[in-house]
Amino acid sequence: MTDDDIPPLRRPEDMPPVGTQADLWRHWRALMDPLGFSERLLWITFFTADGRATPVLQQVSDLPRTPEPAMLDSLMFVLREVCDGLGDGSAALLISRPGRSGITAAERTWAQRLTEAAT
Repeated sequence: MTDDDIPPLRRPEDMPPVGTQADLWRHWRALMDPLGFSERLLWITFFTADGRATPVLQQVSDLPRTPEPAMLDSLMFVLREVCDGLGDGSAALLISRPGRSGITAAERTWAQRLTEAAT
């Protein structure tokens, strides 16, 4: 499979495990590529310690232009609780939006602040 191949969408327990950034990219492509988006959304999915996807795929709508610290703190608290409940699981986040233009400054801010809040 090349990076341009979109893997088939399967039940979460039948998806290949995610262990690398490239695996995660293909996982998101399988979930998102056939879709179109009418608004900006934050998507959250969880993985077990061995990289297996859980059936949870959550979306957060009505995102502010830039992330608010209190929102990020609350989000990270919930993500940690769920990951701990998975026995050292992990969470992956994706921001989607309408269109195919390049990454915007606001999206880079979101990525940077999400990363900072998670560390």
